[in-house]
Amino acid sequence: MSSHEYTPQQALELLIRKINEHDSQLATRVQEVFDAGKDVEEIEPSRGRSRKPRSYRKSVPYSYEEALRVAVGALEAYSIEQPLFVDSCLDNMAQVVLGEARDSLYSPFVGRKPDAGIDPKSKGQEKSVQIELRTGTQIEVRLGTDLAQRNQEVLPLQRIEARRVQEQRRHFEQLRPLIDFGAQ
Repeated sequence: MSSHEYTPQQALELLIRKINEHDSQLATRVQEVFDAGKDVEEIEPSRGRSRKPRSYRKSVPYSYEEALRVAVGALEAYSIEQPLFVDSCLDNMAQVVLGEARDSLYSPFVGRKPDAGIDPKSKGQEKSVQIELRTGTQIEVRLGTDLAQRNQEVLPLQRIEARRVQEQRRHFEQLRPLIDFGAQ
């Protein structure tokens, strides 16, 4: 039995309300994650000797306790795992050596030097990395489309300070006992 003075439903509502106060888009995303429900497999018993039992999958809603754990997991992925992924990507990209495309490099009739157009000084330097949110073949530029709206189709990756990620980890460690209601 839980020793909390609140229910999982109250905790979930409070969590979503607090996220919404800080970032309404994030609150909407977290809500979508647990609103999707969970996928379960069910078996329909056979009717008669000749038929085998039929199994099928369906989505069912989470209990409030499960939804609370899913919401906290989504929030943890957003505030800890995603920054770690970005930092790892930027660390890996720093080791990439950049080169410059030259027509002669791609000509079958010109001998190619292995290091032609490559800048070895670029190794170990931080690179600008962007994720294309909508691929070029999907982009429909309409007349009158706002430039700011078109620029949102590319997401630049930016580092988060390691101390901030560690601080978030401590916050989640403190949060875990508050959402533990004893049932698994």
